[in-house]
Amino acid sequence: MGLLDYERVHDRKTLWDVKEVHVETHSQTDSECKIIGPKRKSMYTIKNSKIVRLEPVSDDITSGQKDYKAVDIVIPVNRAEKLLLEGTKMSLDDIKTNKKFKNYESGVPSRILYLKNIAPSVSKERLILLFDKFLDENQGPINVRLMVGRMRGQAFIEFRDEHIAVKALQDVNGTIIDGKPIIVQFGRNSK
Repeated sequence: MGLLDYERVHDRKTLWDVKEVHVETHSQTDSECKIIGPKRKSMYTIKNSKIVRLEPVSDDITSGQKDYKAVDIVIPVNRAEKLLLEGTKMSLDDIKTNKKFKNYESGVPSRILYLKNIAPSVSKERLILLFDKFLDENQGPINVRLMVGRMRGQAFIEFRDEHIAVKALQDVNGTIIDGKPIIVQFGRNSK
């Protein structure tokens, strides 16, 4: 294929009838290759029978050694931590350390629970399984409404009795599902 043919091929909008195309290849040397990986490695240890993340206290390059402090894993930073925390429960203090929930209050007890901060991948069936242990006490099905649209990430759980809702709030509030802690408050009773 000559130079004239090459220009004619590249002037076309499609190349459906071209039999031979000159392809330029670029070879990279070892110095040009970029290694892609995490920005920093996460290190872990066990403290009080709990896995904690080690984070650098200061980045003092002159000494050559880094000091680390143990930090409880509250918000996962990678997939491994997300899997590690799955199903665990955050304390009320941990919930309030998150700036979104620093003013968290459970509200006035009622038979309706309001759930927020639900991961988009959590289904209605998964929420039903989460509250399944209260099914016998409720003496009937638990009404679960998972919101969509503008209210996605939120749900309402309705019990027959207020004391069951209080137990459910204490048991479920802060439970991490799909990397996000579910925040539970009392909803308003619809009369």
